[in-house]
Amino acid sequence: MTKRSYRLGDIASELGAELKGNPDTEINGLATLQAASPGQIAFLANPSYGRYLAETSASAVIISQSIADQCPTNALLLDNPYLGYARLSHWFDPAPVAAPGIHPSAVVASSAIVSDTACIGPQAVVEAGAVVGENVVVGA
Repeated sequence: MTKRSYRLGDIASELGAELKGNPDTEINGLATLQAASPGQIAFLANPSYGRYLAETSASAVIISQSIADQCPTNALLLDNPYLGYARLSHWFDPAPVAAPGIHPSAVVASSAIVSDTACIGPQAVVEAGAVVGENVVVGA
């Protein structure tokens, strides 16, 4: 698996966040405030975790504007830090890509049309007259 790394300035632009800090900071992963290491980004949305902000080792934290002055490291300021973190999580752990083909346990009617790039998963059923397009994934 290839390790992904992004510039904090690029992350801020994609999320529509205001950046407080160094835009050239490299971010290579996500973590909680407590577990973060340099190179990782964390978030603070729930005030009950605020006590961990001052001690985090994260290279950046996604927070709201109201607590920006309490952040000891780079910060991305968003109205909804949780949503920003959720969107960012897909950058570092993208959904797996299904391999094209028909699983041996799948049942596909002889009159069904299935694209060569489609994936028909285990125990899936494709009935007569069905058309399964390009890059479509069918599961049971």
